Amino acid sequence: MNEQNKDNIESSLIPKSSGYAVSERWNDTTVEIVNEVAVSADGKYMAVVTNWDATPGSDIFFYNTSDHDGIPMWSYDAAISFDSLAISANGSYIIAGSSASNIAYLFNSSVPYPGNDKDYIYYVDWGEPINSVDVSADGKLIVLGGSYGGGDGGILSYNNSHPPGGWGTNKEADYLWKYETTMPFLSVAISADGKYVVGAQDLTWAADEIFFLNTTDYTLGSDQVPMWSYNTSATVNTVAISATGEYVVAGTSQQDPGDELFVFNKSTNNGIPEWSYDYGTGTLIHSVAISADGEYIATGCEGPTPTAGIVGLFSNSKSQNLWNSSTGGKVNTVDITEDGKYIVAGTNYQLGNGRFNETVLLYKQSANPTGNALPEWAFNTSNDVNSVSISALGNYIGAGGVFTLGSGRAYLFYARTIQSIISSNGDDDDDDDEEAAIPFGNHYLLFAAIAIASLVIITKRKAVFSKK
Repeated sequence: MNEQNKDNIESSLIPKSSGYAVSERWNDTTVEIVNEVAVSADGKYMAVVTNWDATPGSDIFFYNTSDHDGIPMWSYDAAISFDSLAISANGSYIIAGSSASNIAYLFNSSVPYPGNDKDYIYYVDWGEPINSVDVSADGKLIVLGGSYGGGDGGILSYNNSHPPGGWGTNKEADYLWKYETTMPFLSVAISADGKYVVGAQDLTWAADEIFFLNTTDYTLGSDQVPMWSYNTSATVNTVAISATGEYVVAGTSQQDPGDELFVFNKSTNNGIPEWSYDYGTGTLIHSVAISADGEYIATGCEGPTPTAGIVGLFSNSKSQNLWNSSTGGKVNTVDITEDGKYIVAGTNYQLGNGRFNETVLLYKQSANPTGNALPEWAFNTSNDVNSVSISALGNYIGAGGVFTLGSGRAYLFYARTIQSIISSNGDDDDDDDEEAAIPFGNHYLLFAAIAIASLVIITKRKAVFSKK
């Protein structure tokens, strides 16, 4: 780290009457570009991974979101570039993967280490690129996808403790099960309950295959058999899965006429999409996210031109697009809250294009369903955002990307919402004075109603006493 900023500035505050206000808690400048950020579901922690060069410094960072200084609790220097990252629901486990160095590291954030450095539980070295990683909500199961077995492809599952096959040299892990194919996997995801895995295999430049696997039905060290698979006519960039694995969503790069978004139900149609959606020729979906129950699906897209990015929201039960929002640059990354009420997106920075210069955008589920949806809040990082992440309730938002040429920056935003107030009974364990200072119309109405009711009761009592 070469800079810490304790800005804690109000950034494009939403009008108080909306019941939502967002402020930048801190930003932290890194030696190299931030590739991925991950906020734990409980909102208490954030992990960050970066590129690496010969400059001394760490490439994995771990923060406590209640801190205001932007100084990581710990960091680790693996001397490699990481481009995939996942964190367990309570922040205890972090898995980071590298496609350039063919390796992944698992960390336990709760294990104390001297100083500010951290050591890993184990590592995985395939000798081939690891393109995607994910972890179950409890952190007990990890899934990796990429090239495997001499240039072919594979999805491999691991647990979070002592590897079942024993330690290899220098804490190298052994897998629980694997699924090998002839081509590499670009994206994998595991359900929050850890029971199901979805992966997208890169068949050719113009077609991919999606696989769905059951993680509970296997023999230790065995080859897994998918429950179903589906061939697309375009490259699948991204996949996501609902909390129980009931629903799967995939986003593709469909340059020719045809659908880019596919939605599956694990229990029906045996791998045939329940429904799909066509954004139009030239639209590429770079990121998808799905609410815990699978009802709401968010997409981040690149349009036919550099300034034609799209953030979209879909209803699964209605099989339809609820709204789209045109952004100033391609949308690299999206995330969604557990209940689907809030969507966050990160875009490429496009100065002076007449749309958005802001690159972190926050939307409400109810955003203008009849026209071009506008964000509830926006923040200008003045450069490209590579990754965003939002906590389950939507009260913490992480973002990261480019800061200046060759350097990166991670951001943490704190969002005070009626949703988080109700869910946490007025206290999110952060104990900030600034939280209580933000007024909310709904609360004032409640207090006013209570005051009026009290006056009515007092008046009636006085009337009764007067009669007596």
